[in-house]
Amino acid sequence: MKLYGYEVNRFNYRNYSTSQLKEFQIALKSNIRVLKENNQNKEQLNRFDIDRERDMHELVTLIIREISIREK
Repeated sequence: MKLYGYEVNRFNYRNYSTSQLKEFQIALKSNIRVLKENNQNKEQLNRFDIDRERDMHELVTLIIREISIREK
């Protein structure tokens, strides 16, 4: 997934600095919020939106954990 011009995924997120991870975390949370708001207006979600939201939740969870580990 593209965040601030970087391709970030569950395999390479550890390669970024802590400050970049914090920016990605903020962007992902915002994207999740917007996606949920947009999907509330739809009666039936398509598979792409469901997968995209799941992927964003997974990535933000991994990023939060990595930030926590680095700041100890």
